[in-house]
Amino acid sequence: MDRALPNSTPCSGDVRRNGLYRLALVLVGVAAFVAASSLLRGLQGPLKAPTLRAQVEAFLAAKDEFDVVFVGSSRIQRGIVPRVIDARLSQAAGTPLRSFNLGIAGMRGFEADWLIRRVLESEPARLRHLVVEAPHFQPEVVPQHDFTARYVDWHDARATWLVLRAIWRSSVSLPTKLELTWRNLRFFAMRSANYATSERFFRVEDPAWDRIVAGWGSLQGYQPLDEKTPQGARRRKRFLRNVEGFEANVEAIRLLAEAGRLAAPGSRLVYDQESLVEQADAIRAAGITPVYLATPALVRGPDFSTLHREGVIEHLIDLRDPNTDPELFSKRNRFDREHMNERGARILSARIADDLAPLVAKPVDRAEAADGPGAGR
Repeated sequence: MDRALPNSTPCSGDVRRNGLYRLALVLVGVAAFVAASSLLRGLQGPLKAPTLRAQVEAFLAAKDEFDVVFVGSSRIQRGIVPRVIDARLSQAAGTPLRSFNLGIAGMRGFEADWLIRRVLESEPARLRHLVVEAPHFQPEVVPQHDFTARYVDWHDARATWLVLRAIWRSSVSLPTKLELTWRNLRFFAMRSANYATSERFFRVEDPAWDRIVAGWGSLQGYQPLDEKTPQGARRRKRFLRNVEGFEANVEAIRLLAEAGRLAAPGSRLVYDQESLVEQADAIRAAGITPVYLATPALVRGPDFSTLHREGVIEHLIDLRDPNTDPELFSKRNRFDREHMNERGARILSARIADDLAPLVAKPVDRAEAADGPGAGR
């Protein structure tokens, strides 16, 4: 006589117990997450307001309409007028082209690198040229942006690794390395806990916010400095009080340029070439041409000219020499020491467009761009 096999079907009581156990695990996980986030909030206090989201949202809302995108600091944000760029490049290409200004006040190299990755991940349909303010890749923390939501947000695993790599390869003292390491790891931990970043999961409909985003979109990201705002008035007043100092600084830069000494001493040895090459390769892999822009600043920076000659930077627009671009260093075209006024911004934009014209006039094969010089370096 065949023996009956034991019934392997769980009874309703077992199912109920298993369901309650799983629910309990979920509740414990949620409680642990809330506790960790609350602990971070208690230790740090509330984050300061973000200053990046509206501009990025404006770009993403129309990302498939742009052929050229500019990424960099406030020197880009305040100095690149897309409508001037568009008119000149459209004429050079023989077809309508549009650009977007993704310059963000206070942005440094590693944050810009993170933003570039977000642009590439969005897969903009028409984007062919990405113009990046030539990055210094310095692992410093800017005090006015310390512990803002945007500083926390860009510290994902990859960006944090790049910063830590740069810190420990740099020539700063051991105490400074330890301090910078702790700060960046804390940003990473806060981001990992999604502290104060609920917008990743949902966004409350807000007509006022939508108007801000639409405003950025209507200007294609460009935002001139304005004397009518308190910050703009202070900037302008400081500049006018010391125009002589500005002109003396320009003369010093002019003499350094004549002597071929625009690069800061030793910058060639400490520059983070690996991050630069990885960035350019990622842009090319998306079928987009990277162009690096050295803005008309009044500080000595990395040796971009040598990096260009050696092929590390394939396309460089170098505007740091007052001898070749005196209008960009004229006091009448500046709002303050480091930023152009609206007239200067139009002159700067026209100058950049003239250098970009030969690139946009040549049809770009996306597969060829991905395999171009420096790819896989």
